[in-house]
Amino acid sequence: MKKIFLIAILSFFSFPKFAAAQTFDDNSDVVVYMENRTFYNSDNGMKIELKFLSSYNTYALVFTNRNNNSFDFINVTVSPYGAFADISAMRADDGSVIELRLYKGRLVAGAGSPDQQTYYLK
Repeated sequence: MKKIFLIAILSFFSFPKFAAAQTFDDNSDVVVYMENRTFYNSDNGMKIELKFLSSYNTYALVFTNRNNNSFDFINVTVSPYGAFADISAMRADDGSVIELRLYKGRLVAGAGSPDQQTYYLK
């Protein structure tokens, strides 16, 4: 009985990070969370990924539509706030800017506006 109790106690204190909610305390938390993950919106068929693009020698948000056309947004800036992070990036070909809000499991484009779009972790 003591053995089972000891194993339970050790397990509880050994894995606190897995039980804790995802927080975005600095830029590296956001990059680590977004790398190798795809966010998808089934309404418009658009997906968003964070990738390193060697052609620009930087990280970029890559938007791909349902026709498989992709749009690169470079100069990614991140503002972490713990429970969420604000992300902005500039489109490589025309300089337009997009702003996103990252929560655990979803990205929101145009947060707070009436035409906001939510992209869920795929």
